[in-house]
Parts: sequence; C-alpha cells; structure tokens
Amino acid sequence: MELPKKDLIKYLKLTLDQIKGMSLQEYINFSLKITLGRSGVVHILSTIVHQTSESGNLLYGRSFIPLLTSFIPRFIFPTKPSIVSFGNEFARKYGLISYSDYTTVVNIPLIAEFYMNFSIFGVLNGPQNLDQV
Repeated sequence: MELPKKDLIKYLKLTLDQIKGMSLQEYINFSLKITLGRSGVVHILSTIVHQTSESGNLLYGRSFIPLLTSFIPRFIFPTKPSIVSFGNEFARKYGLISYSDYTTVVNIPLIAEFYMNFSIFGVLNGPQNLDQV
C-alpha cells in the first residue's frame, strides 16, 4: 500500500522537523539506530539460505519478473505481476510474516534475492552483472 503524496510530504516534513530539533549526539544515536536496524538483512538472508538449502526450491529468476515488467503499462499487460505482491508472497513463504497476512510486504535484500533464485552462483555472479542490465 502506497502513501498518498500529501501524506508522504507531511511525513517527510515531520521527520525533518524531528531531526532539526536534535543535538549532534541525538542525531548520531538516531542514525545508528536506523542503520543497525537494517541488520535485519542478515536475518532474512540466513532464513532464505537455510530454507532454500533444505528444500532445493530455487526460483530461477522468477522474482525478477515483476521488476523487469514494471515499466509495461497495465492496459498492455493487465496480468503483469505486482512488485508489492511478490514481497508479501516471499515473506509468507519464508515464514517472515504470518501465512495468513496478505497485507504486509517485506523488501528482499538483493543478495538474498540472488540466492533464492540461483543459490551461491547467483550471489557470486549476480551483483557483478547488474551493470549490464
């Protein structure tokens, strides 16, 4: 679900006002909290590696289809996959959210996405080929 533009602008203004009122130490603590909060990437990657290794179910590029088709208008490709729906499907499949939760979306770290598609070969070869896309 996407925030309406007016709500997004309001949110950004509130965030900027919050940061403006911080001392340097508060800002550093805030920044570290945000940065370290992203260490959830390790949890997502380890979950994907563990479950993919056990099941052997690789996606062979299926997770990249929504991204590759996102520029095509829906009137031309009405059944094109949604980027948002894949983030939900992925999170339910790997147990990162409840299987009955159809609204929460979890972003897939790129390194984890390469692994879920092509195993270690994707991790080793995928990032270096991104500039050729």
